[in-house]
Amino acid sequence: MSAITSVFLFLLTSSLAYAAGPGVKLAVTNNGLVFASQVAGAELRSKLQTLNIPDQSGSEGSKSWSLKNIHINGITGPDAHISLNPEASGITLGISNFGINLYADWSAKYRIIFKISSSGSVDFSISGASITLVAGLGEKNGRPSVFAKSCSCNLGDIGIKFHGGLAALILNMFKGAVRNKVRSLLQDKVSSTTIHLNVEIAKKFILDYSLTSAPTVTGNYIEVATKGTVYWKDNRQESPYTPAVLPDLSDFSNMLYLDVTEYSANTFAYVAHVNGFLKYAITVDNLKDHYPDSKLELRINSSSAPSVKFESHKLTIAAAATVEVAAHTPDGVVTPLLLKVSVSVTVDPSVVNGNLTGSVTGYTFNIAVIKSDIGEINEADLNKLIREAIDEVVIPGLNEYCKQGIPLPVTGIFRLYNAKLNLQPGYLQIATDVEYLK
Repeated sequence: MSAITSVFLFLLTSSLAYAAGPGVKLAVTNNGLVFASQVAGAELRSKLQTLNIPDQSGSEGSKSWSLKNIHINGITGPDAHISLNPEASGITLGISNFGINLYADWSAKYRIIFKISSSGSVDFSISGASITLVAGLGEKNGRPSVFAKSCSCNLGDIGIKFHGGLAALILNMFKGAVRNKVRSLLQDKVSSTTIHLNVEIAKKFILDYSLTSAPTVTGNYIEVATKGTVYWKDNRQESPYTPAVLPDLSDFSNMLYLDVTEYSANTFAYVAHVNGFLKYAITVDNLKDHYPDSKLELRINSSSAPSVKFESHKLTIAAAATVEVAAHTPDGVVTPLLLKVSVSVTVDPSVVNGNLTGSVTGYTFNIAVIKSDIGEINEADLNKLIREAIDEVVIPGLNEYCKQGIPLPVTGIFRLYNAKLNLQPGYLQIATDVEYLK
């Protein structure tokens, strides 16, 4: 169970529920559940091998017994199958054809006319065991929740072989009681074993992957709708945007589908602008004729929040900024030139190491002079000045953040592979398969 729930619940944590539509949706298909079935058996096997079974004891009339140092010697199987269960708004996990071998030290006391006591070891062999778990998927305070609707465990046949002491004479009296005790104990243990998010960006931002609603279960997939909103780390101010409605999933050939709306990207751009993150300063030498003995500096500051737009086969970022030319003269700092620059950048998105990343493939820009204290500026010189600023500072900085990327809600013990990106108006869809790393 932990394997499949990790696929779509890992890192979906936060403290704020949200009533609007999702900024990011994640769907696990039947193909994803087939993969999870392959993993779930190994996960259960691993958990059972480390199962801690406490000492047991019992008594009936003049008979008493105890089992100590109980541990698992071996496990065979199991076969696992996970299927969608729309009626339960969750999944059904079936485990079959597995066995468990146990070892324990026993001691027993029995009084007929006189007191008899003995001790030794005992081997238990359990075969043909099966488990069926129906788990519901829900949402509580923006966090995913998993709850067992039912869990049935049939341990099949239990064989007992005593060693040492007066086993042949006495211990057959205890077999029924010991068998029932071990059966009840293991059923509880196995069932409980089976039943069993803010992400930081660039140390300044928080990506909120809290759920906007309980997971949706259909006959083809489980869908998790998350907020997908980016906040400034020290100020969770809401952005003025609203997520667009995402279409229903229509292709189920991959294990996982991630829909990322331009809403998520625009909340990132908005909080970066509002909190003064989009500021740059670089030195230039294009105005040395006017200020030969001065250090010249371009001060670039976003004048509005950049706009991110997803279109068919195209991702663009439109940004506007003021560019102030500052001259550090012997008499102080003067700002003889103030420009308004609009830039449109084209980005090629990709998925790298579980992050949605990208790189700048081209850009265009326009310039308007707001103020000039040095007369007319040659247009070619002005274009050269701004192009150098964009090439040397803006594009490398944007590429650096695109390279770091936005963490997707599938990480940890899973790796995305065979990922395909599909740009659509208003959103980007990632169709991918998953590899288990544990």
